[in-house]
Amino acid sequence: MRDLEGALADYRKAIQLDGRYASAYSNRAVARTDKNDLDGAIADASRAIDINPKSAKAYQIRGRARQAKGDIPGAIQDFRKTIEFAPDWAMVHQELGLLLRAQGRTDEAAAEFETARSLDRKTQAAAKDEPVKTASPGVDGTGAANADDRSAED
Repeated sequence: MRDLEGALADYRKAIQLDGRYASAYSNRAVARTDKNDLDGAIADASRAIDINPKSAKAYQIRGRARQAKGDIPGAIQDFRKTIEFAPDWAMVHQELGLLLRAQGRTDEAAAEFETARSLDRKTQAAAKDEPVKTASPGVDGTGAANADDRSAED
């Protein structure tokens, strides 16, 4: 189990030391999401975006918090922005596809799911040092991305 209070205290201290440390805001947004402080998570992710407008991670975190709050249009917008800065992040294509499908936007959803499958196959093949196969396995939702810190200029 994670020590969320300790993590929040650490991020607060990091922000006090350097108020322009975008990753501290992004990471605190994750901790706040885990604590179900969605408004705080959205505020921190937005601050990270203000500091680093190309932070795919901050957009993804804010998108998840918006989704949890029921702001589906806002979540879709944030996931699209995430993909703009991290187009190879399969998990975000999958998340976007799920939201689009829930809205009945099946053609758009299918395109996102296919992109996620394609990226996942490429990542799996690279990890095994194998050529990419043309078979289309199902998307399991895990994606191929590491959400640690995706940014065009972090």
